[in-house]
Amino acid sequence: MKRLLTVLLILLAVLSLGSAVGYSIHRARATGGEAPMIYFDADEIDVTSDAAAEELLQGVTARDPEDGDVSESVMVEGVSSMEDGAVTVTYVAFDSQGHVGRASRQARYTDYTSPRFTMSRPMVFASNGVNDMMDGIGAKDCIDGDISASVRASYFNQDEPLTGTGDHDVELRVTNSVGETVRLTVPVRVQSESPRTDQIPLKAYLVYLEKNSAFDPLSYLSADMAEAAQREGTDRLTVNIKSNVDLTTEGVYAVDYTSVRNEQTVATTRLIVVVE
Repeated sequence: MKRLLTVLLILLAVLSLGSAVGYSIHRARATGGEAPMIYFDADEIDVTSDAAAEELLQGVTARDPEDGDVSESVMVEGVSSMEDGAVTVTYVAFDSQGHVGRASRQARYTDYTSPRFTMSRPMVFASNGVNDMMDGIGAKDCIDGDISASVRASYFNQDEPLTGTGDHDVELRVTNSVGETVRLTVPVRVQSESPRTDQIPLKAYLVYLEKNSAFDPLSYLSADMAEAAQREGTDRLTVNIKSNVDLTTEGVYAVDYTSVRNEQTVATTRLIVVVE
């Protein structure tokens, strides 16, 4: 019985050794040879900001010493952050033995624009509601689309709390996938009572205007609001507008709208204007 057990153990050891040798030989074959070489018909390409992987792969081929043409295996491995208006695209190619070849070239987005912030509500709050400020702030990017989840805000005035009444400068910032960070400092108005902004809706709460362009603050009143302001009678609604917009100078400005009925303030709201 002991002799039989000894024979079985020796047999298992030989089989294990054979398996190990077989694995080593297989691995040696898989890692032998050379990696594919990637070739470009141009060292730099121009693409649109919404370019799909197929566009980035135009003019890219690959050859392997053993397999020949392996262009169908080429993939985009990654896109770097932007520098001087261009990104670096890294490509990979594979052969039948699992070797990986890599190469890079630059790509320029012909229609690239920096991310822009959006606002779905005015930057006017009661002191007990300013914590909801971020609910109405978003951002859009020509490459990534909606990047609202990446928006962050900072308030740097340590001498006065953000809940204090008055205007406060709040910095918004967002970064897109190519590494560009955009910052915008906006004036946030805080008052002791509710501004009732829903009673004086605007068509927009943040607009970007070119320097020396035209601007009509009345045109941003909603149609219903503009009609109400034009009605005659003792119960007529009046909309007062206060603006510091200077279209000759780049900067961030505020336009305040106040609706008054029977000499009583009904609601207040604010439009942020960015002059570029």
